[in-house]
Amino acid sequence: MSFFFRKYNHFAKTRPLATNIATTGFLFGAGDFLAQQLELRQKTIATATPTEPATTAVTPPASAAITTPAYDIPRTMRAVTYGALVFGPLAGKWFGYLAKVSVGTSTAANAVVRMALDQFVFAPFVGIPLYFSCMTAMEGPADVGEAISKKLHHAWWDTAKANWVVWPAVQLANFGLVPAQFRLLTVNVVSIGWNCYLSMENSEK
Repeated sequence: MSFFFRKYNHFAKTRPLATNIATTGFLFGAGDFLAQQLELRQKTIATATPTEPATTAVTPPASAAITTPAYDIPRTMRAVTYGALVFGPLAGKWFGYLAKVSVGTSTAANAVVRMALDQFVFAPFVGIPLYFSCMTAMEGPADVGEAISKKLHHAWWDTAKANWVVWPAVQLANFGLVPAQFRLLTVNVVSIGWNCYLSMENSEK
């Protein structure tokens, strides 16, 4: 593990943009992969559950055989693309800016201010809308503007509330305890679960 952190630290310092692109793209893809595995499991269970009464002795024709839902590879590639080309570079710049924000010498006070900026400015008004807008646009709807508007109308507030349940505590610890060069990596690791939630939210709304 220490070898990994040494290597990551080396590349984060020498090639920060490439490192952010690679790690964020991979972890967004991992989040979508987990989301799809959960969804496919739920669909398989739902499909296999009989809906007819147990006394009904009707043999379905061969053409009605149960099929396993297919894994959506393009959906994962959209998640990787967003993570690598949009969120990774943007988050790298944002965390660089937050590292310079200071209200004094108190580590705790600086952590609170940085968390507040991240959670009550960036997340609800940049991060969440940008994610749903980009993912919706990459799905290729006929009317992109209308599709994005509908997605944000249905998903933004629920996602913002879920975000405030998870991330303030994470970011307080991140800004207060984690060295600056590892903060985006920390977010990305925690984001495996969060990206899984985002992917499921995006696919449902």
